[in-house]
Amino acid sequence: MPLVRRRTDAREMDCLATDIVGDLVYVTGAEAVARVDPTLSAKMPAVGVIVKKPASTRALVQFSGAVTVLGALTPGLRYFVGATGQPAAAPPAGPGRRYAQPVGIALAPSVLMLNMQDPTVLVG
Repeated sequence: MPLVRRRTDAREMDCLATDIVGDLVYVTGAEAVARVDPTLSAKMPAVGVIVKKPASTRALVQFSGAVTVLGALTPGLRYFVGATGQPAAAPPAGPGRRYAQPVGIALAPSVLMLNMQDPTVLVG
């Protein structure tokens, strides 16, 4: 009998009550995540996106694959960690140190194919 491996792209984890569906998250500890902040290295890199909140401090986090997102995406465009901690069409702008991290490509107006990459430091 062949060995069948089940690929799990999502996992339920602890989160903050202020984290919402659509937030990109970083790992804060064992089985715990929180919304990224592209101005702080301690709150990067993004590893996944919250796709469901079954409880105020529990989140279903998807780490790879296609996710349905709120808002209108431009198909074919690369998306980054945005200033609010959600996917954005451009890296955060502004003065000071911040991080540009590509997180995926839009396949449709509401579908983002996750492809988390290493962040790059920007200094403004």
